[in-house]
Amino acid sequence: MKPVPLFALLLLAAPAHAEGARQVFDCTITQRCGDTGACAPGSDDVTFTLLPEETEADGGGMYRIEWAGEIAEMWADSSFGPFLWADGDDRHTLLISSETSLLWHILDTARADASVAFMTCAVTQ
Repeated sequence: MKPVPLFALLLLAAPAHAEGARQVFDCTITQRCGDTGACAPGSDDVTFTLLPEETEADGGGMYRIEWAGEIAEMWADSSFGPFLWADGDDRHTLLISSETSLLWHILDTARADASVAFMTCAVTQ
C-alpha cells in the first residue's frame, strides 16, 4: 500500500469512512516525554490500525483500534481526530500535528501520571 500524508485524510470522500474501511498509521516514536517535562529520544515503531464501526460522513464516530497487540473501542471526533480510547487504567489520545506527525498522549489513571510520544508517521489504507 502506498503511504499518503496525514492531512490527506481530510480529503477522503465519505465512502472511505464507511464501515469496513480502514486506516493504518505506521509510526516511529522520535521522542517520549514524561509528565515532569523530561524527554528522551525514541526509536520504537508502532502501528495503529483504525477500523470504522459506526461513523458519520466526516469520519467521526466509533472505531476499533489495534496497536502493539492490543485492541480497544475508540471514538474519533472526525477523520482527523482527535482519536480517544481506554485500555485498562490508561486513557489514550492520538492527535495529528502535521502532515507526517502524530502525538500520542497516555494518561495512567491508576498512577496519576502521563507521557507524550512524538511520532513520525505514514498513512496507508
